[in-house]
Amino acid sequence: MILATHVHIWIGTSTKELEEYFDYFELDYKIDDINDPEYKVSQFANDIGQRHYNEEFVFHPAIKDELMDVGTLLESSLLDESEYDNVVSRCKELGITEANACFTYYTPDNEDINKVMKIRKPFEKSYNDLQYIGLYLAD
Repeated sequence: MILATHVHIWIGTSTKELEEYFDYFELDYKIDDINDPEYKVSQFANDIGQRHYNEEFVFHPAIKDELMDVGTLLESSLLDESEYDNVVSRCKELGITEANACFTYYTPDNEDINKVMKIRKPFEKSYNDLQYIGLYLAD
């Protein structure tokens, strides 16, 4: 088990079928060299400004069948409970009060958060139908 110190979190409402939702994260294992022009960059990696990402650090529980309060949805994330109010407040600023999906990208405790992943700015309006909320403490 990898211990995490921080998580990037995305929350929103997805209308996608489960397979299409997970295709967004799909990595290309046919080509080893991510700098090869033939390497197919995943949509998630492209949206965050990367050519590749470590899929072991992404936690994306299944899309919920119904919308739920953001605070309730956070219970299935890797977010530290002390950050719930901060995330709920940020979501309200973005107009999100209910959602059916969230995913997180976490930083292992032995890694420098600034080296593991930086999300390209300006932030995309939608990441697989979800919005980027920010970087917070992990559970």
